[in-house]
Amino acid sequence: MLWLVLCIIVISITVFLSSRVYVTCTYRYSSSKQFFNIKIHMFKLRLYEKTTEMNPTETKDFWTRIEKMGAWSNVTRKKIRLTFHLVRNVKDMMKIILQSMSVHEMRWHTAIGMKDASLTGVMTGVAWTVKGMTVGTIDHVSDLKCIPDISIVPHFQQSVIQSEINCMISIKLGNAIYRAFQLMQKLSSQKKYIHDV
Repeated sequence: MLWLVLCIIVISITVFLSSRVYVTCTYRYSSSKQFFNIKIHMFKLRLYEKTTEMNPTETKDFWTRIEKMGAWSNVTRKKIRLTFHLVRNVKDMMKIILQSMSVHEMRWHTAIGMKDASLTGVMTGVAWTVKGMTVGTIDHVSDLKCIPDISIVPHFQQSVIQSEINCMISIKLGNAIYRAFQLMQKLSSQKKYIHDV
């Protein structure tokens, strides 16, 4: 009788850890407003949902922030080294997150423009490059189960930056727990490095 109970428990735990958790995310940047929504489902039951919005009084215009970024004179070798370290760690953490993940839906639409038409063309090309690299990385590292819906609309002679990202991903619960531990270790080592620097 005891072995039967143990078998049922083991099977239940195995099924539970093998079950997929579905995460749906929506991020929208329009002018000086930002919107983010995340939903987590499991067994078709909504486990979690959170929406975050930022109005114009809480955030500045994108191009205004670009123009007011810190002067190069304030950049030190220490800051440069720290920046490269953070970028490398972000890349490693993204790889950890994307592994064992399936992407079921991906839509990424952007409108971009500057008052200088030539710069608009350059920024549009850069945006296409970034999107292409992002999709390529996701396809290489994770399981891409859909055809990404991606677009960029250039707006000439006007300052515009609007973007909306919609995606649905899934990951097995056991893998999610394992990746969470990996991320915690990576964040711990990163905090130690920043403290030492």
